[in-house]
Amino acid sequence: MSITSLDQDLAKKRADKYDEDNEKEVRGWISSIIGEELPADQSFHEILKSGVVICKLANKIEPGTIKKINNSKMPFMQMENISAYLNALKKFGVPAHETFQTIDLYENKNMLQVLNSFFALSRTLDDKGGYDHIPLIGPKLAKSRECSFTEEQLREGLFIAGKYSQGYTGGSSQSGMSFGARREITYNNPFDKDKEKK
Repeated sequence: MSITSLDQDLAKKRADKYDEDNEKEVRGWISSIIGEELPADQSFHEILKSGVVICKLANKIEPGTIKKINNSKMPFMQMENISAYLNALKKFGVPAHETFQTIDLYENKNMLQVLNSFFALSRTLDDKGGYDHIPLIGPKLAKSRECSFTEEQLREGLFIAGKYSQGYTGGSSQSGMSFGARREITYNNPFDKDKEKK
């Protein structure tokens, strides 16, 4: 399999997982935060590619996060916007594995990851608190919860762990069981009559 066909296979898998309803939800979420309607006649990639919209989003979440937004059509300027936004995600506390790379967005390499990063941003802000002006989309971040056990429960747990790790058989044993006599394995070559006589 060539690298090109592998890339095509991966792109097809990502496209199959892409959820239009999720995109619709994220479009509405971005619009509500930045206070602008996103063009319905453009693809999500076309809307976000320049990095302007996502930089505005970062500045609405926390004013002054991105100092300069480039409105130029020059590719390196647009990629600079995307990089500035990715730095903002890091500042907001979005885990690196839930963000995307500049080319994922700019070159339309992985729009699924870009889309999912907005859900990660929403969850992270909701978990941090202090961002009440940002609505939550998608599921909340799972919280760890501490469990406490009584002394009796802990002792019972030790007994259960012990009985399974030490071959506990529930009262039955193998004593008195016979599996038959030992079998001898001998070499029997029909063409070698001398060995049979020994």
